Amino acid sequence: MSGVPGAAGNNDPGFGKNGKVFVSQEVYTSRGANVRNAVFGTYAHEVGNILDAKINPNPPNYESNYPNANPVDPVTGVLDGDAGANVERCVFGSLQYPS
Repeated sequence: MSGVPGAAGNNDPGFGKNGKVFVSQEVYTSRGANVRNAVFGTYAHEVGNILDAKINPNPPNYESNYPNANPVDPVTGVLDGDAGANVERCVFGSLQYPS
């Protein structure tokens, strides 16, 4: 995931029976103050996207921005309105990054 600006994680919903979550090395090995929340937030985010893909497997539904969701995180200002971002906001209150 290096070279992808702002990407903390990724997922593969088709990997095995349950899908697979990837957390970037930059987040996992960060020495920032919020690294633990960033790792768990990224995991929750990507699990949310995998669940979205399992429930809504046909494009454009998977990882799409939902019209009733605010795609701009009110705390960080990051544009991300997919199901995973909404799960992360429910659990942590905002998108989590190492600081």
